Amino acid sequence: MTIEVQDVVKHFTGTYGALRGVSFSIENGEMIGFLGPSGSGKTTLLRIIAGLERQTSGEVKIRGESVDGVPPQRRGVGFVFQNYALFKHMTVFDNIAFGLRVQKLPSDRVHKRVSEMLNLVRLGGLERRYPRELSGGQAQRVALARALAPNPSVLLLDEPFSAIDSQVRRELRKWIRQIHDEVGITSIFVTHDQEEALEVADRVLVMNQGHIEQFATPKEVYETPSNLFVAGFVGEANRFTGTVQRETVSIGPIQLPVKGHPEASEVSVVIRPTDIEIRSPRIEDDAIGTVVQSRFKGTHYDLEIRLTGSHAIHTYVASNDHPVIQVGDLVALEIRNYRVF
Repeated sequence: MTIEVQDVVKHFTGTYGALRGVSFSIENGEMIGFLGPSGSGKTTLLRIIAGLERQTSGEVKIRGESVDGVPPQRRGVGFVFQNYALFKHMTVFDNIAFGLRVQKLPSDRVHKRVSEMLNLVRLGGLERRYPRELSGGQAQRVALARALAPNPSVLLLDEPFSAIDSQVRRELRKWIRQIHDEVGITSIFVTHDQEEALEVADRVLVMNQGHIEQFATPKEVYETPSNLFVAGFVGEANRFTGTVQRETVSIGPIQLPVKGHPEASEVSVVIRPTDIEIRSPRIEDDAIGTVVQSRFKGTHYDLEIRLTGSHAIHTYVASNDHPVIQVGDLVALEIRNYRVF
């Protein structure tokens, strides 16, 4: 294990507990995403691993050794801040060289390592520029190069893409995954962007109110959420409540089996838009709805379908299939998969 967090609790004076008994472990070379809403404790947890915050109780181990009481500079951790935190009065070269000079490395080794980092982050030729002369994406690359230069065993990134526009952000997250794979370093990044976490991470740690709700692969978190919070927070979902009657629950005209739930109990049903198939009605028993809205999303249309009663459901249709489905059409719905809580 590269990182082990054991029953970590964090209380801030005069506030609620930011972390409430958090435990997990991370394997060597993994890239982990901390995902959760604002205030869930993910940044506090990251800062405790880095040594920038001290936990109230519990233990953190890095490479098998407890780092409680060990200062950040001696933990072998590189940290990339949300706002880059570059030294404005220093050139790109000097920013990247900062940690190496703190280690008092010889000048020739500093120059060699900075050159390696500039090539790694594709910024060769920009070493004499100052932060004010860089784009947001370039500044983030410098921050990453500075964190990696001292050869840390762990790389921590706090919302690394939040200050960058959407197009550059998409490019950067692919690039940072590539860098991670090239270097082979154990990495953790904090995000509230579910798409970002699902695309980049090997595993996703979903947090809420200081607790871990689920820690699993992106596929598992999306397809088999552990509870209703994860199901609603990760990915788009239709959510309904209903009463179990004869091992089924009704959502308008749709009847779904819910075995294992007590008779007359209230349950929540979560259905992904991608798990709904629509077609023209063919038989009398079809579950029928009316298309009431269509939103173009580029590769697909997001359809809102009104069922009998007050229920509405969203599903997707590929753009090239859309001409056969219009607002006002009656359609049959088939639910391929769903989760009951």
